[in-house]
Amino acid sequence: MSTSKPEFATNRSDEIVADALRGHLSYLLETWAKAFEVVIATAYFNPGGFGLIANELERVGEVRLLLGAEPDSREWRIRNLDPKTPPQRAERARLRNALVGHEREIEQDRDLLGFEIEADAGAKRLIDWLRSGRVEVRRYEEGFLHGKAFLVTTDDEGVVAGSSNFTHAGLAKNLELNLGHYQPHVVKQVREWYEE
Repeated sequence: MSTSKPEFATNRSDEIVADALRGHLSYLLETWAKAFEVVIATAYFNPGGFGLIANELERVGEVRLLLGAEPDSREWRIRNLDPKTPPQRAERARLRNALVGHEREIEQDRDLLGFEIEADAGAKRLIDWLRSGRVEVRRYEEGFLHGKAFLVTTDDEGVVAGSSNFTHAGLAKNLELNLGHYQPHVVKQVREWYEE
């Protein structure tokens, strides 16, 4: 069920998170006179997630995408036992390893797309969108970015935040829980969190 301002979004047999996001973005695209900005924070991203809301995102004025990289759980367990190595250096090494692992996982996701015409067209569409000049992509490297938010920052309009990553599974398959908030003071706090 899509709505102009979704307050609850999950994946069930009769509804998916992507429908709520599409409904909200479509409403804004049809009713707002000025262009607006969407910012997205997500630990994971894949072409399948983009494909679910591509029609709307391609029409948005500007999009900023903040990606995280999950540290390998084995890395979390490693202790810095060398007293000569500062903890910050060990943390940087752990993060560097996590980022390398994240890149490897993105390559594996790419390789799993197969050679179907639809997968090829979807990948090309994603690349065109990323190169459009309206999309800024950054990767958070200060630690694990676990928060997920789809936020319209223009006029602090609204945010859908919860458990859904910007992946096909997060927006259409996994049992997720996301809540929409449209109170300007709440949206402002989420925007400030994102900018920080």
